[in-house]
Amino acid sequence: FVLAKSNGTSAGAVTVVTDDALLGRISFQGADGTQTVEGARVEAFVDGTPGADDMPGRITFSTTADGASTVTERMRIDSSGNVGIGATNPQKNLEIKDSTLPVLRLTNGRSEGAGSDYDLGKIEFFSNDSSGTGTRVLTEINAIADAASAAPGGIFVIKTAVTNSTAVERVRFDAGNIVVFNETSTDTDFRVESNSNSNMLLVDAGNDHVNIGTSTDH
Repeated sequence: FVLAKSNGTSAGAVTVVTDDALLGRISFQGADGTQTVEGARVEAFVDGTPGADDMPGRITFSTTADGASTVTERMRIDSSGNVGIGATNPQKNLEIKDSTLPVLRLTNGRSEGAGSDYDLGKIEFFSNDSSGTGTRVLTEINAIADAASAAPGGIFVIKTAVTNSTAVERVRFDAGNIVVFNETSTDTDFRVESNSNSNMLLVDAGNDHVNIGTSTDH
């Protein structure tokens, strides 16, 4: 079905609507023993200045908290496609806002005892550039369960890709309080800079050298 809004006052009028005008609403209500009370609401609004064949819009999703009788907006999608959770003016593709501490959780539903390590979750940074080796993951952040026991610890891995290659592991923070570079033998060097020397400490993985103050192997 279609919910249509016009600023006209007569049947069939198509008078242009204005910014922030409510275009339509679906209200979900339940009886509390005395009356019906709204539990959730979906609304659509004009999200900009309309014109001929131009109707920017946003949609909001609201729910009623326990112990309350009126809805509060929880999420919106604006005319730019930005999604706000707790944010009424999202500036990025996804913005999460909370009055104290915003938290994003990735939950892995697996349940198993001691055994092989397994991925808990990952974030991939993907390039849609079809040149070179084509579309691919350029950087990856991966959380792993160290399943050496029934109460696994956590492992944190960072992967990156060089030109025309797939992403490989560079740094690993393991469950034993150790930070490991080059565990997978990908020639990942470790370099520390001072204010005036870009090679104050250099661990050359490919050549098995540790250099201080220089990039030249001794």
